[in-house]
Amino acid sequence: MRRQLFRLRDLFIVEKVANNYRINENSTLTELFAEKLEQYYLDSIIARVKEYVKEADKAFFEKTE
Repeated sequence: MRRQLFRLRDLFIVEKVANNYRINENSTLTELFAEKLEQYYLDSIIARVKEYVKEADKAFFEKTE
């Protein structure tokens, strides 16, 4: 449980106030996902996957031609 709370804090989804945790800025999870995760994490993951796919195409399809 602690590990998940730390991850959520790192992603700025949950904030710690005194000894309690709450959703950041009293926002909805949908808003937080759109603002924080969708824009930054998903874009970087998609870019990285595209690079891997291009390299895989080079490695496998250039050998067969």
